[in-house]
Parts: sequence; C-alpha cells; structure tokens
Amino acid sequence: MRVLLDAGAFVDQECNVGWTPLIVASIFGRADAVRLLLDARAAVNPGTRDHAIAINVAAMHGHRDVIQILLAAGADLDLAYFDGSTSLMTAVLRNFPGIVQDLLTAGADVNTRRATDGVTAFYLACAGGNNTIARILVEAGAKVSEPNGAGETPREVALTKGYADIVALIDAVSVSV
Repeated sequence: MRVLLDAGAFVDQECNVGWTPLIVASIFGRADAVRLLLDARAAVNPGTRDHAIAINVAAMHGHRDVIQILLAAGADLDLAYFDGSTSLMTAVLRNFPGIVQDLLTAGADVNTRRATDGVTAFYLACAGGNNTIARILVEAGAKVSEPNGAGETPREVALTKGYADIVALIDAVSVSV
C-alpha cells in the first residue's frame, strides 16, 4: 500500500462497490493500514455510495483498536450506515460491550433514534436480550421507556421475548426516576 501511495494513488478511491481503502482496512481490522491511510490524508468520514463508514464497519467486526485510531482521527459518531444505524447501534447489535463503552466515552449519543424504525441502542439491547449492554446504556443515560417507531417500548419487547433480567432493570430504573 505504501508503494501505491508513494506513487500517487488516490487515497480515497472507491472500488466497484463504493468502498474506500480506509473502509476495507477497517473491515479487516488492519490497524497498520488504517494509520497509513490516515497519515496519507484519507477521509475519516467519507460519503460513499452505500453510506459505508469506517468506524461503523470497524464496530460491526469488533475491531476495537481500529475504532480507537478512527476516534483519534475525528471519526463522526453520529453518522449512520445505510440501514440508519450509528456505530453505537452496530456495536450493540453485534454484542461488543467494550466497544459500546468506548463509543459512549467518546461521546456517542446514547439516545439517537434510527431513522428507519425509530429504535434506540437501548431498544436494540433489550430486543437482543443483552443485559450487560443494557446496563452500560442505562449508566450512560439511556431513556428506558422510549418507544420505537411502531410504539413498542423496550420493556414490552423484553417482556415479549422473556428477558426477565432486562424487564427488572427497566422497572428498577423507572422506579428510581
């Protein structure tokens, strides 16, 4: 890659599916390549055809080291992937509590709603039965009673799916508020 960059290759050239080299390096967890591309002035928040975002795909694949590099380079935590998910929502869906915590510490908005269906990261944690991540999100200030676009609350989805620990968490938070 260094040879190509030294020869003048366009650092943000999209491939046939619209991904930039930074996105590909982020997918595969190549922290060395991510650093090299950013040093060559790759766009950390590129607007690609399919709305792929380096930090989101790194979150999708659990590459915590790449996420830290992208955050240091100014990655936008509020950009949404093609399905409307932020990197925080993606980390919740993929069950990466460490990445969820890192993104929250970096300033990710815990209460952002996905444009396609109105769900929040907390709703996704409840729907997936992820008690650990649900607790992390509550500690970060998640609104536990926010319904999705169809009017279903996190408590309702957790109750329907039989996630008693999450229902108890929501009830405890609701009583203390």
